[in-house]
Amino acid sequence: MIKKVIHITLIALFVSCAGRIEIQSQENKYVETSFFPGEYLDYTDIIEAESQWIASLQTSRGAILLNRNQNASSTFEGKSVIGQIEPYFSNLALIGLLDNPTSRNMGVTKNWIEWYLAHLNSEKNDYNGLRGTVYRYYVDYSDDSIEYSDHNYDSTDSYAATFLSLVKKYLEKSGDKAYVKSIEENLKIIADAIITTQMPDGLTWAKPDYKIKYLMDNCEVYAGLKDYSWILHTIDASETEYHYYYGKMLKCREGIEQHLWNEENNSYNWHLNGMSKWEKWYPESGAQTFPLYFGVLESKSDRAKQLYNALNQHYPEWPEKGHWALQANAAVMMGDYQRAERFISSVQELYLKERKWPWRSSEAGFLIAAAHKIRENANLAYQASISSSNKENEVLTLLNDRLLENEFILPGTEKEKWISFHFDTPIDFNELKIIGEEIRVSKLPVKISSNGKDFTKVTFNQRGNHKSRFVGLGKNVKHIQIDFSALPSTVKIKEIEIYQTPPKTYDLVVYGATSAGVMSAIAAAREGLSVILVANGGHIGGMTSGGLGYVDVGKSFTIGGLTHNFFERNATYHGGHGVNYRVTPSAAESLFLEMLSEYDIDLIFNSRLHEKTSIHKLDGRIQSIILESGQEIKGRYFIDSSYEGDLMAASGVSYVVGRESRNTYHEPGAGKQDLYTFKQLDPYDEENNLLPDIYIGKAGKVGTGDNKSQAYNFRLCLTQDPQNFVSIGKPTTYNPKRYELLLQTILRSTSEINLSNIVSIAKLPDGKTDFNNNGMFSTDLINGSWSYAESNYKQRDSIWTDHKDYLQGLFYFLGNDPRVPKSLREEVLSWGLSKDEFIDTENWPHQLYIREGRRMIGEYVMTQFDAWDNAKKNNSVGMGSYMIDSHYVRKFVDKKDGILKMEGLTGHQPVRPYEIPYSSITPQKEQCENLLVPVCMSASHVMYGSLRMEPVYMILGESAGTAIAQAFHNSSQAVQEIDVTKLQEKLDQNGQILSHDGGVYLKSDFKGVILDDSDASFKGDWGTSSNSIPFMESSGYRYTLDQSLLSEAIYKTTIQHSGNYDIYCLFAPGANRASNAKVIINSPNETIKLMINMKQNIPDETYPFVKVCRLFLKPDDPIEITITNEEADGIVVADAFLISRNEIEKRISN
Repeated sequence: MIKKVIHITLIALFVSCAGRIEIQSQENKYVETSFFPGEYLDYTDIIEAESQWIASLQTSRGAILLNRNQNASSTFEGKSVIGQIEPYFSNLALIGLLDNPTSRNMGVTKNWIEWYLAHLNSEKNDYNGLRGTVYRYYVDYSDDSIEYSDHNYDSTDSYAATFLSLVKKYLEKSGDKAYVKSIEENLKIIADAIITTQMPDGLTWAKPDYKIKYLMDNCEVYAGLKDYSWILHTIDASETEYHYYYGKMLKCREGIEQHLWNEENNSYNWHLNGMSKWEKWYPESGAQTFPLYFGVLESKSDRAKQLYNALNQHYPEWPEKGHWALQANAAVMMGDYQRAERFISSVQELYLKERKWPWRSSEAGFLIAAAHKIRENANLAYQASISSSNKENEVLTLLNDRLLENEFILPGTEKEKWISFHFDTPIDFNELKIIGEEIRVSKLPVKISSNGKDFTKVTFNQRGNHKSRFVGLGKNVKHIQIDFSALPSTVKIKEIEIYQTPPKTYDLVVYGATSAGVMSAIAAAREGLSVILVANGGHIGGMTSGGLGYVDVGKSFTIGGLTHNFFERNATYHGGHGVNYRVTPSAAESLFLEMLSEYDIDLIFNSRLHEKTSIHKLDGRIQSIILESGQEIKGRYFIDSSYEGDLMAASGVSYVVGRESRNTYHEPGAGKQDLYTFKQLDPYDEENNLLPDIYIGKAGKVGTGDNKSQAYNFRLCLTQDPQNFVSIGKPTTYNPKRYELLLQTILRSTSEINLSNIVSIAKLPDGKTDFNNNGMFSTDLINGSWSYAESNYKQRDSIWTDHKDYLQGLFYFLGNDPRVPKSLREEVLSWGLSKDEFIDTENWPHQLYIREGRRMIGEYVMTQFDAWDNAKKNNSVGMGSYMIDSHYVRKFVDKKDGILKMEGLTGHQPVRPYEIPYSSITPQKEQCENLLVPVCMSASHVMYGSLRMEPVYMILGESAGTAIAQAFHNSSQAVQEIDVTKLQEKLDQNGQILSHDGGVYLKSDFKGVILDDSDASFKGDWGTSSNSIPFMESSGYRYTLDQSLLSEAIYKTTIQHSGNYDIYCLFAPGANRASNAKVIINSPNETIKLMINMKQNIPDETYPFVKVCRLFLKPDDPIEITITNEEADGIVVADAFLISRNEIEKRISN
């Protein structure tokens, strides 16, 4: 056995005037143990195995079986049964299960709570006339929804008490106060079932018709009433009720000590008149640890030590021959890891391989609890118990010393508040916990530094939990400082724990805490996986929390699942209802943190892949990633949700940077674009030197590819609110020549230029805005992004800084250069950075807008055709609908003619809502089997121009996390091998939108002559939109803006063949539309005037068209159709007309 020696003494110096505590080692003391818990057993695997088994015992109605019969030989009243429901044991099983509070286990527990409440007896149907009781049941072997009751119970006091303890733990782990509040009345009935059998001596009968006062039952009653009092306090019940049940709890404890403790025998009576002689294990001997486990005794008390030692003296073989897993918990609580681990090793051999009787669900629950305690305590290296004492040189901690007799409330709100640890010998650890009484916020602003480097600036905790957990602090640490200066004054810090945690293997490692990364982590954790989310910087949310507040939605009907939930929360955050697609940065990050806090997800900040040795890979699977700090994170599956695709690239997955040629995938929009030429602008300064950010080069042939990326920028959150205003300032590298071309454009303008002519300004909540690029010379740093994706960290940092300097300089130039018109200067200076945004980055966005990094070459490469002709997929995992949009790629002086030129802009090319195949986020199987890539996904440059929107990243992030969970639960299969149909079923259950029938159409979808709005001429005032459906290709449809101004749309064509023709109109209906839109159809034979009700829903039999009329036409007959708002009572839409000799017939490609 390896000897583990831990050096520990932490001394506190308390300086009251500055609110400081400094804890540092003054001398070495040795705590030796010849046994290191966890040395041989994988407690994580044990916990998960027992959790899965308990979950497998749940019936379709939510009950938890005692065990599961393997055949139909077990019967109840002649009926074959698959198992028994014994509520007492089910409660104990789930109390233990919640030490592994995954979403699966939380769901299993809630289903059981619902079952229990649904089976409560009333006075009429309880054979003792006691309401709030539950009978035991047996479950039919063939149909587990059929239950048979024997109309009896083993006890009433223990059933009720353990159920109340379970609900308390569920509330503690879930924070679902509203749910527990909704069952408050039933909980009171259950608690009163206990009180009914509580006698004046404080002890309870087992049940009304069995008036035995058991030690075990009353220990459970003590814990149950204590937990019920906690519930009442937490859900804000009346103080009177709280004190009533709290008093009953104290009375029970008093009864145990006064009436069940046998001073002469130095042990507890196992019931009121039953002295424990240590002759039998059950019930008299095993019961002696119940006061310890259920909190009647403190583990440090002499009585607890005496009883535990006596148990081991009388039954030294219990760890090898027993199945009472409760005893393993008692051993851990007494610090006896050897016996606890011997017990766990023993039951693995005796019971866990086949789950044979007497191994029950409750034993599995106790085993989870014991393994959890061992895992937690075994890794605890340092623990500081904060004291409010002013004594100097007071020793505050000992190894595993969890007895807290004092608490320390950090003083003041403005003074510096910090705690620091110093270690003479560097230590390795990667987990730190801050424990307090009032940590109920989802966002805990604590700054932690290790070895002088910031580790994290914010964390989160599960709502209702008292611990806030940090992971990933690093190796060879000599100094840790914890800065509490931003912590709310109401938070009471009681304890700090530092863990030397053995490397944990996560089920999923998500690299990149972008919006996609957050959704991936949540989706996988929701399915019961252990997840760590690795943030490359100090924030989460990527561009959604990094300034991109005017969200590129596309068609809102394509957004569902977690993404839709996020925007619903955003609406609520800002005091509204429904959804809100305009997001302020701080709101976005708060909401992401809130969503993460609802699941057991580890999160580390400021963690990038090591540049030289970033992954370990074996047999086509990533085994672990290595961070810059040297920390290794092991995982079974990985998701690269970064904007750069660093993990994907390091894993040997094929990818591309830049633009494909038209020959690659035969896309009409691929490669170099048509040139924009600026003959009137001079790209040279007064000394004939080329202006900054421009190069001299060749134009190249349109359609050829290159390795260049579209331009990046920062999305600035600006305001004109003087109370929330910070001046943008002047960059240290300011060079006015960078903006010379913009100045020339301003000065050449024949009309007044205002700021909205230069930048796009979108309004956000709280008086803030999202500033984005608008035009050729704006916030984009063209040419500045080309090398970013493939650069090292130092080079990327330089590119990042250059973009910041450029944009900051742009606003300084526009606001201060005397050559800029005064009105424009004054307007620019009226804008400033939002003081309450990006506080830790000097109010500047924490995320560069990386519009495009690497793009994977996966199992399927999405191309321009997938946005139109090939929009339907049988393996869809989400939808996209934003226009194809690539910003400028090159700004150069043509070597051939010396003229300034720019290219790369695709414009806003429309798409029809398209389905995104699962195979576009999967690498080729031979390259990597356990990686998904929802951001740098498999797509061409053209198609990525539509896919690169934050809602799409979020959608694919959720789908990726769900897919990983499916692969994990199916014997850890390769991500390429999962059953996508089952994945789609799960995504559909979670509200993800995978398809949308109809809505956006091509001319080629129909037989006949299509006249689209792009073919029409217009008079009057018309706008363009694609917000409603249906509509015909092009850029959407036209609609009248000013209803008081006469507006007309005129469509003309010539007919080639003689015959009767039906004329149909396509428009997007709506409540604000005209009910009397006038249509005039002129042909050589007749003129038809009619009205169309554009409020109406389009009939299914002609969808997406409404039939207008039929007329006879001869060859070469001209036909003219006019639609007008003359005398219209609402908005008139002009989109498409179909002229067909046949009944309408669609040809939509699948």
